[in-house]
Amino acid sequence: MRTDPSTILPFLTTKAGPLVAITRQFLVTPGARRRVAISTEHAEQLAEIAARLGLSFVLTRDTVFPVEDELALRASLRRVLHPLVAAMFESPLAEA
Repeated sequence: MRTDPSTILPFLTTKAGPLVAITRQFLVTPGARRRVAISTEHAEQLAEIAARLGLSFVLTRDTVFPVEDELALRASLRRVLHPLVAAMFESPLAEA
């Protein structure tokens, strides 16, 4: 990004579809192994939101989140994101 932004920037913006898809799958897979309490479609939607949020932090470093303090950042993101993802792990799906 620092030495040749014109090469990498499209793959983080207008051509980021494959990156979002890989990240979405990476985030959904652990939930699938745990038999999450929501549909696969909902899990994929939540994972995509997380992927897109992550991209925004990569592209725009100015933020009110404490990105220089990992523990504080984790606590802040957990507090903000918990309501979005809590449903995924509240109760396992019944065995088929």
